[in-house]
Amino acid sequence: MKTIVIAVVGSKNCGKTKAIEALTKELIKRGCRVAAVKHIPEPNFTIDTEGKDTWRFAKAGAKTIVSVASNEIVTIEKIDTTGFSLEEILQRCRDADSIFLEGFKKLVSKRDDVPKIVLVESAEEALEALKTFKPMLAFTGFFSTENLNLEVPYIDVFKNPEKIADVVRPLPERNNDKLIVKINGKNLVLHPFVQNIIRKTLLAMLSTLKGAEIQGDESVEIKVKGADYSAF
Repeated sequence: MKTIVIAVVGSKNCGKTKAIEALTKELIKRGCRVAAVKHIPEPNFTIDTEGKDTWRFAKAGAKTIVSVASNEIVTIEKIDTTGFSLEEILQRCRDADSIFLEGFKKLVSKRDDVPKIVLVESAEEALEALKTFKPMLAFTGFFSTENLNLEVPYIDVFKNPEKIADVVRPLPERNNDKLIVKINGKNLVLHPFVQNIIRKTLLAMLSTLKGAEIQGDESVEIKVKGADYSAF
């Protein structure tokens, strides 16, 4: 899967973090490995907590501090990042195939290889964004630009995250799927590995039923309380 980098930009407190949350959840359902990178403009900000052991190591002069817990590992590097290029930042996301950047206006505004999703709070902000950010995938957020008749579409990421995710990371063709699961008429997006496990388990269970002759290439349809599940 090709790595994509998407910048989510907009004014302070306009919902950028919430938008990335919604997009991340949707892409995770599609089997993506997501990384999120946030720009923090406050000059004296630290992710560390004063008084903690890691903070004490840094105060003592350590330039790299690594904190290892049972379910995460955190590396704190005490370096000047003001001159960092976008490439240097993205190097920290080597294992991701979908990378969201929150902020970083100066680094991404004119980067043609970094599409933007823009949250605006007024028509004036939308028109200014068209001059500032290129290319743009969509407007989103609490202010709708639909009535402005702009070339860039408006998609509400909070109400329809799947629609804006289709723009960010289009679904692959489903013609070769070996398993299709529908709930209330809506297809669930299943990674091929998950499809294979469910399909084999389902066919194995059915093979124990009287009259069921399972060869492995059957088309099976099951209906439960109005929800259609289909396995191929």
